[in-house]
Amino acid sequence: MIQYGELVRQGIDIALAEHQQQGGRAIELVTVDDGGSAGRAGAAVDELERAGVIAVIGPLLPEALASAAAARDDERLALLSPTAPDRPNAPHTYALNTEDVRGARALAEYTVQQGRRRVGVLYPRTADFRELAQAFGEALRTAGGEVTADVGYDPATTTFARPIEQLLGSGVDAVYAPAPERIIRQLAPQFEYYGLGGVPLMGSDAWTSDEVLRSVSPRVLEGTVATTALPRGSSEVAWDRFVGLYEAAHRRTLDTPYPALGYDATALVLGALADGDSPGPADIARGLAGTTAFRGATGVLSLEDGTVTRKPFLVRIQSGRLVPLPEGGS
Repeated sequence: MIQYGELVRQGIDIALAEHQQQGGRAIELVTVDDGGSAGRAGAAVDELERAGVIAVIGPLLPEALASAAAARDDERLALLSPTAPDRPNAPHTYALNTEDVRGARALAEYTVQQGRRRVGVLYPRTADFRELAQAFGEALRTAGGEVTADVGYDPATTTFARPIEQLLGSGVDAVYAPAPERIIRQLAPQFEYYGLGGVPLMGSDAWTSDEVLRSVSPRVLEGTVATTALPRGSSEVAWDRFVGLYEAAHRRTLDTPYPALGYDATALVLGALADGDSPGPADIARGLAGTTAFRGATGVLSLEDGTVTRKPFLVRIQSGRLVPLPEGGS
């Protein structure tokens, strides 16, 4: 099995090759292996600083990213982790694989626009999904709606009779149900089974995944409105172009997001290169901080207050396909 680091490196190499083909300045890639260890990450970033690098793609794990950020002599040396799932609390330190609450807010506003003001929220009790539920609820109330039932459940739950009964008892006219793919495959058919099938359903981006669309009956998913940062096939994102570059380079189907995350992290750094003869860490840090609406392979990215965000797109599931909703929803 190809390791995450190798998959990310494939995307990095594609971004650098594309940069050179487009006539960009010469770039030297310096590689140091931290072995996935937080303890070695500090020594690795020290080695890179001594080599004179102007930005770092990595580390891949959140603990290693935090360690590397703390070990920098110059906190302006930007660190971009393609895969870390947690938002780092350090200057000029970014993670591209974090959960983004902007989609939850957009769904809440859409729900109220559709006249659905009494909404139940159903989510696994983990930090990331609790954050999505909270963001949805806040935006819903701001838009004039009401969370009639806030129902969290153990992530190991497989039978959802009791949580669904709580939603039904609160008189909901819509339900927001952020969840990972594993839970969605079990949860989705139970809405109808336990009497909630006629209530409009709002979902997080996992509801739009190929795995969910393939494994869950289209009848069960029909009409679900969900948010996605990556509307594949849309000209607003560079996914299709990256897939073409990847498959031409590796002669195989792209079936993992990690190369695209590595590509975007590298492309963000390349886009922040200053026009001067010798850009340094401060130039890259400044350029990254001003990044907005970057058309990446994994979405439309902006770097705001040290956080990587992606523009949310709303879609409706119809006949097993994702149908984009127009801006503002309808």
